[in-house]
Amino acid sequence: MVIFLRVGYLFMSVFGSLYLTVYPLNCNANNVGDWQNTLDRTGMPTAHKSYDQYQNQQFNPFFDLGAWHGYLLPKNDDSVGAFTGPMVIMEEYGLYIADKLEQLTIYDQDTNSQFSLKDAEIENYSLPGSLHQSYRFDALTINLSLYFAGERTAMIKTTFKNHSGKTLNLRLNWSGKLLEQWQNEQTVKQEFPQWQRSINAKNNQLNFIFSRLRSPWHLMTSGTASYNIQRSLKSHNVINEEELSYVSESSLTLDINENSSIYTAQSYFLNSDEEKRLVKRVTNILNKPEHYILASEKRWQSYLSNLLLVNTKSEKNNEVESEVESEKNKLNHSQQRLAIKSLQTLLGNWRSPAGQIKHHGVSPSTTARWFNGFWAWDSWKHAYALAGIHPELAKNIMRSMFEYQIQANDPLRPQDSGMVIDAVFYNKDIIRKGDGGNWNERNTKPPLASWAVWEIYQQTKDKKFIEEFFPKLEQYHQWWYRNRDHDRNGLIEYGATKHHLHNNSAGELSFKIQFSAEQLSKGENRFIFDCQPLTENWFQCFGDETYQAALNI
Repeated sequence: MVIFLRVGYLFMSVFGSLYLTVYPLNCNANNVGDWQNTLDRTGMPTAHKSYDQYQNQQFNPFFDLGAWHGYLLPKNDDSVGAFTGPMVIMEEYGLYIADKLEQLTIYDQDTNSQFSLKDAEIENYSLPGSLHQSYRFDALTINLSLYFAGERTAMIKTTFKNHSGKTLNLRLNWSGKLLEQWQNEQTVKQEFPQWQRSINAKNNQLNFIFSRLRSPWHLMTSGTASYNIQRSLKSHNVINEEELSYVSESSLTLDINENSSIYTAQSYFLNSDEEKRLVKRVTNILNKPEHYILASEKRWQSYLSNLLLVNTKSEKNNEVESEVESEKNKLNHSQQRLAIKSLQTLLGNWRSPAGQIKHHGVSPSTTARWFNGFWAWDSWKHAYALAGIHPELAKNIMRSMFEYQIQANDPLRPQDSGMVIDAVFYNKDIIRKGDGGNWNERNTKPPLASWAVWEIYQQTKDKKFIEEFFPKLEQYHQWWYRNRDHDRNGLIEYGATKHHLHNNSAGELSFKIQFSAEQLSKGENRFIFDCQPLTENWFQCFGDETYQAALNI
């Protein structure tokens, strides 16, 4: 299938290096409300690691605005009345902390009977930029909608409509607990007995606190990371510290035909500094909730409008021809749906600055285990795809990687001045005095940065951005031809940097080789007299000459 325009790069940036280009969307694609359930957002996690057969997280939670936490729609009767999850990105790994952290149950106080949500007329769906649940009874309709109001805060609007013909006196309960399971057959206590989680209530706010844990391949928390729930309606909270659970209770009276809305802010902070910096914003969100909902809806409407408009500009002399071509080449419904799915996926992988990530950027995946960071050529494609849809984010994607462009005075690798490293994560690695496992300076990725920067300029005409990036791109270009054209034939090559995982202290190539027992008995390991024996017939070896000898076995 060959489809031509921006969305091809949008699709390519989401699904890999498949080269697609896309024609303009039909005008009716511009309406967010027309695109229900383009992505399956349903799910019910049962463990922090609710992994699939590929050892990646199941389900597809909704993230937005660069937030580090996301939500699902209920998948079964047990989860109605809750946005399931959430998943939080604990610095470098997306983990579910609950199956349903805030589940609503409703009682008629006059009859002491429950409005059982699973027995209602139910309509649950996702839209680009929001999640929705609707429960209709003869007497009462309850609508829940979830939007992101900030880079650390999601907001849930819960609306009650009384059509019973009489006044309704309701008791509202919200309840939830943290997950006990780490994975299917292992509890959190078994995996991390030293990791402490706690819950408290203060000033109409529930706080879930996560103690410090530094496990570079599984979970990393600062010691002050927290998840907070705060409602516009005052509640009485009962905490069970042993079970890490709570129940919040409030009452609400609805006159005949009255509509009433309650707003809940749910925030995830990776450390206390973030919380101190953003706590006033959370208060402002609850004081002006409809302002933030409207802003979210307008923002997503703008994304779809920009998706329609990108690269449809034409020269004046060709306006008539362009209109004919545009009409001829409009996408069909399934192609439109694919474009909008791609856009949602890309913006769901948007992360805001945190830790060593200094600028907004886009990760390859939220649910794949190793991909909650930024990579070089992934970022170049993400920036290209978003240049005409969210140009400021596209610019920051470029900045997020060039923030760590190697300088001539770098204490570790001055010989790599100009290089853009392969991967940037929340934590630097041990050689940069961090404790992360995913930060990568061992190599880089194909040099598509100039291509992305030029596309951003084509869409924005921002000369200051070109002025900002031209010297960086020039240094990057020079690095490639200085360090990756070893035979000096003008064609750059793949390679690797000097790194403790590649080289010994003398700078020699480091590699491992394993022999079978039969090979050892035949003396095929005779060339490795200067290698160090390891376990199970493995040897640690060094040097180009030894490596060449190994290749000749």
